[in-house]
Amino acid sequence: MNKIKITLVVLVALLSQVAVAADSPKIAVLDTRRAIIESDEGRKRAAALEDNFSSDKAAIEALQKKGAAIEERYKKDSAVMAKDEKSKIQKELSDIGSEFEFKVTKLQKDVQAAQQQIFKDLSKDFEAAAKAVLDEQKFDIVLRREALMIVTPEYDITDQVIKKMNSK
Repeated sequence: MNKIKITLVVLVALLSQVAVAADSPKIAVLDTRRAIIESDEGRKRAAALEDNFSSDKAAIEALQKKGAAIEERYKKDSAVMAKDEKSKIQKELSDIGSEFEFKVTKLQKDVQAAQQQIFKDLSKDFEAAAKAVLDEQKFDIVLRREALMIVTPEYDITDQVIKKMNSK
């Protein structure tokens, strides 16, 4: 009699696990940033962004090279330079350093603003593509990839959303 009770308890426990597994929600993970960046339109806009700021980057690199050349000359010749010439070179290096920092900071702010505009412009396309994938596959829960530490690839629907975005 006890064996039958134990068997029945085990059987009920197993059946309840099957029922829970059948009712478990369908979960997906989506990387919003990657979907927008890797879409065709996102890549096109990123390339245009790179082109728009190439002259600013070149100016910063030229300024950096100029500063490095002056600093190298100062290190090499400072022992034989007059005090006035040393002061002049130090001031010039300081001015170049200030200008360099200003231009780098400005470029970073401009690039960040342009990237935010790209995300804003493409967010409707992203949302439509994501909704289409979610409706097709009937997901119950979608989690942001950024909020998770480890995700197995079978839960990630980012590539599917990118394909949807590209098909429009």
